[in-house]
Amino acid sequence: MRSYDTTSSTAADKGGTGTDSTPNAGIFTGGTNHYSYHEFPEYYINEEGRLEDLQADKGIIAEQMKSGHQELEQAEKDYQAARKQLFAKEKEVDNKITAKITELRTELKDKFKVSDTEANDFTDDKKITTDEHSNFRRLVEDIRFLVKNDEEKPTGKTNEDAAYQASNEISINAGRA
Repeated sequence: MRSYDTTSSTAADKGGTGTDSTPNAGIFTGGTNHYSYHEFPEYYINEEGRLEDLQADKGIIAEQMKSGHQELEQAEKDYQAARKQLFAKEKEVDNKITAKITELRTELKDKFKVSDTEANDFTDDKKITTDEHSNFRRLVEDIRFLVKNDEEKPTGKTNEDAAYQASNEISINAGRA
């Protein structure tokens, strides 16, 4: 194992060139072991200052984490409140759509005699004018849009869909004549 003079502070004293002044610190190897030494008072003071800086940083980081956690909790509360409001609005919209569908189907039954229990093929004494056919089809298309989000898709109400088809065929045939 090689020995070093721990009191000297120049490279020349340690067998170097003598042109560089270096702190009395170094790392050396003795076989499989690695050693390092530093000039104690300076190194201790430096490390003590570094420790104080790290502890100050730790305090700042801990405070930031605490305030960040509080902000996160507040954001979560705000999110939950907004979510409840959204669900309430969705329910309100669904209720309004259902009420409008009911209103339109009541009009369909009253004006055109089409409901779950009544079928209308618009023949014989149930004939209506071309304008009324147009109004009927528009009414059914409005219902289809509210139910299926598409004016072309049938609603699944047999009498309603059959009456729409009959009205459409009558209008097409009237256009040919």
